[in-house]
Amino acid sequence: MTVLYINNEHCFSIHQLKQYFKFPIKYGSDLFLDIIDYGRSGDISTWLREHNENILADNIDSIDNNIGDGEYISKLTDIMTNKQTSNSNSKPNFLELFKIEGIEVKESDKDTMICVNLKVIQTFNESYSLKIQSSWGTRHICEINPIDYKINQIIKRGVSFRNRPNTIKDIVLFVDDSILKEVKQKSLTFSVGDYEFKMILVEHGSFYMGTSEKSHKVTLSKDFYIGEVPVTQNIWKAIMGRNPSCFGTNNGDAPVENINWHSCLKFIKKLNEELSSQLHGRQFHLPSEAEWEFAARGGNDSQGFKYSGSNSYKDVAWCNNKSNTNKVAKLKPNELGIYDMCGNVWEWCLDHWKKDLGKEDKIDPIETCNSESRVVRGGSYTDAALNCFIYSRNFYNVTEANCLVGMRLCLSDFSE
Repeated sequence: MTVLYINNEHCFSIHQLKQYFKFPIKYGSDLFLDIIDYGRSGDISTWLREHNENILADNIDSIDNNIGDGEYISKLTDIMTNKQTSNSNSKPNFLELFKIEGIEVKESDKDTMICVNLKVIQTFNESYSLKIQSSWGTRHICEINPIDYKINQIIKRGVSFRNRPNTIKDIVLFVDDSILKEVKQKSLTFSVGDYEFKMILVEHGSFYMGTSEKSHKVTLSKDFYIGEVPVTQNIWKAIMGRNPSCFGTNNGDAPVENINWHSCLKFIKKLNEELSSQLHGRQFHLPSEAEWEFAARGGNDSQGFKYSGSNSYKDVAWCNNKSNTNKVAKLKPNELGIYDMCGNVWEWCLDHWKKDLGKEDKIDPIETCNSESRVVRGGSYTDAALNCFIYSRNFYNVTEANCLVGMRLCLSDFSE
């Protein structure tokens, strides 16, 4: 691979090379001498061919090497600035000039600011139009030209959405009406009554579900959100009007329990109705067993722990013959920032109970059969630690409610 080191910097792109010819090149300068050396030696034309600019390379090779240096530079400048190739008729790729350092969402009671952080990696005289699309619509951010900034300069540009709820479905960054980057929020916060709860993004991926002896590959093809903590007694009461929990006295931040599977569905139906204006096509539901385990394992960030977030149950699981439930989020979270997926309460899932899940690969599985029992996962405060592994499974009849079983919310986009 040919290397061009011009004007004390490496040349990485055709657009950077053309920039040297945008302004008159001073005779005898370092830039002048570099271009003469690389041009006459054939390195520039070779480099161009390696970058699929064959027409430019052929035109440069046609310059008579016997002419003087000044005339050579003049002819080379004419070739490099007259846009002879199809590639050079278009703008430089935005990402050759800017690096996206991040997209931030800053929330307050009055508004929400979406801010794009860019780093200049090359300068070039060309203007770009930046737009942001979120669940609230599309807004123009700015017109930006890298020639106005210095290399490595950080630029922050943003737009404010006033008097909006702080739930954004997704963020899409457009440059000149073409999608440049799609960003899903790492978490979403919802309010019911006087209480808030958070949903954590779990990006799609594959994993081996179950124990090492009985594992099978599962692929979840879509991103989803799952509750940062189990549904608490406060949240349940705010929606349903009463707290059914066995351990309900002054314990609103503990998981709700003593709820059967059908009660969970009624709660979710009311929650979806209550928050419909904030969901933007998404709906709450119970997690599938596969979604639950993938989230418990830490999703794509999994470090292979046997409990959710640690190899020691003492770090993450309220279990081992405790006498009652405990307030949520008092122990360590897992790799995704999710709490209490092992111990405290078993958690209802969508799937019918099936003892043997088989060993065949599956995509987005939800087990269905004639059983009146549904899967629960994670173990409870009374269970021994060996029953609270991330792959530990149990089941209850859909009508059964007891102080060992609660629930966790999942949120998915059903408009896709």
